[in-house]
Amino acid sequence: MVDGDSSCSYEALAARAQHLATQLLRHGLEPGDRVAIYLDKTTSSVVALCGAWLAGGVVVPINEGLRSRQVEHIVRDSGSRLFLTEPRKLTRLDAEAVADADVLEIQDGMDRAWTPLGLRGGREPAAILYTSGSTGRPKGILVSHENLISGARIVARYLEIQHDERILGVLPFSFDYGLNQLLTAAATGATLVLERSHLPADLRRSLVRHAITAMAGVPPLWIQLLGDRSSLSQEVLPHLRYITNSGGVFPTELVARCRRVLPATRLYLMYGLSEAFRSTYLPPEEIERRPGSMGRAIPETEIYVLDEHGSECAPGKVGELVHCGPTVALGYWRNPEATAARFREHPLAPEGRAERVVYSGDLVRRD
Repeated sequence: MVDGDSSCSYEALAARAQHLATQLLRHGLEPGDRVAIYLDKTTSSVVALCGAWLAGGVVVPINEGLRSRQVEHIVRDSGSRLFLTEPRKLTRLDAEAVADADVLEIQDGMDRAWTPLGLRGGREPAAILYTSGSTGRPKGILVSHENLISGARIVARYLEIQHDERILGVLPFSFDYGLNQLLTAAATGATLVLERSHLPADLRRSLVRHAITAMAGVPPLWIQLLGDRSSLSQEVLPHLRYITNSGGVFPTELVARCRRVLPATRLYLMYGLSEAFRSTYLPPEEIERRPGSMGRAIPETEIYVLDEHGSECAPGKVGELVHCGPTVALGYWRNPEATAARFREHPLAPEGRAERVVYSGDLVRRD
């Protein structure tokens, strides 16, 4: 992991995470306790995530740009017992924002003995990821260790990520897209370069300085980075193997601009919903052949287009996208009504096969 002018090996990262986990256990953390993490995207924030997991906690990553009222809602709604931060970040918050949790400041150092710990896994809860809240107060989506590990495995497979990949991490860890980059890098032994700026000039410098091979973004970032006035168009980036987009539509006109600015870089357009992380991807060789398409199902996943009666739609007929696979979340945190509405039994499963699917609410059609 590269953080500014410093770097951290996986071995050192694991040792720091074990050290923090020991501290959390000494502080009384119990299995399943929620641990809110409010830190800038640094190596310390990664240590906080991994340390909380090793101690048996459920992490609640909070976007570093949120204000006191938003932080207060997430801390209270999640029932977080501990709040991991640093002094500089804490000064930005009102006292009420963290009144319901014990505040612990992240500190570097290995001055105390730590006990080797094993990670919980499977369907055990791992994180509560809060939606943006654009249509009301954000909801917490409860995801398991299996969800996160499956997502890392699947993405590494279809993006063909290798251990010598150098990934530029622009997205926050509170966003499933950004968290997946961290876990995919760890799963493949790749290098993750932490980037806190969204300014095109800063991103261009990082792409060149670190010989970045992979970068993920959302449409507003790509529109800014690939814009006519962006200095990226004057830069040659021979190392940049691929870029990915999710979190919104990548405009067709932007595809042509990307081809001009990054002619040797593969472009993966992807669709996902927070309740299942990622559903489809459009392979780079299909982009010109199928403009506007969201692609095919990601590996290990089944995608259905169903009508209002739960039957599969014929090609060309509009229906609701329904996702089945190992990344389907456990549900909404402390919201059984909303969970029952979106997470349901597989309507087309063979007899004897019990499986849950998530209804996306998005209308699509197959070609």
